[in-house]
Amino acid sequence: MHAETEPEGAGWTWFIGIVALGLFGWGVAELMGVGAGVPASVTSAQLAAELAPPGGNESIVELHRLLPDATDDLGRMVAVDGTVVGEASNSGFWVRDLRDNIVFVGAGTDPMPRIETGDDVRVVGRVALLPPDEQANRLERAGLVVPATAVVIRDVKVMPTPGGVELLKD
Repeated sequence: MHAETEPEGAGWTWFIGIVALGLFGWGVAELMGVGAGVPASVTSAQLAAELAPPGGNESIVELHRLLPDATDDLGRMVAVDGTVVGEASNSGFWVRDLRDNIVFVGAGTDPMPRIETGDDVRVVGRVALLPPDEQANRLERAGLVVPATAVVIRDVKVMPTPGGVELLKD
């Protein structure tokens, strides 16, 4: 040791205690969110855009692989192949896939091909929220009668990407 210093000096003990107390206080403040501010309200489109992986090389997943609850996958790129059921409108249409899942496909910003009941389509888009009141309204307007074997996907819809709705020919 150095001359005229105590190996068990009280100075180091106080210094270490103050540092430990400061770190503890900082940890508690971080845990409580002190200084984080109030989060701004977010729309489902903004949330979907933020949750999407960056870059254009993200993988496209079949929608049925995310079920029964796709709300954890908002913004994820999905594909749905199926038949249009119910009446199509300017706001979108319903698709029944081969596994008897029925999902709403919203109208994107790009013009879609003319879609009619019974058309076979392939849709590539992002998972977005579909509020229950909007879903009930869309089901009623489409005149959709849900077969006993089919399942209507709740709380989510597919928002097609530009050129993401393809009308399949026989």
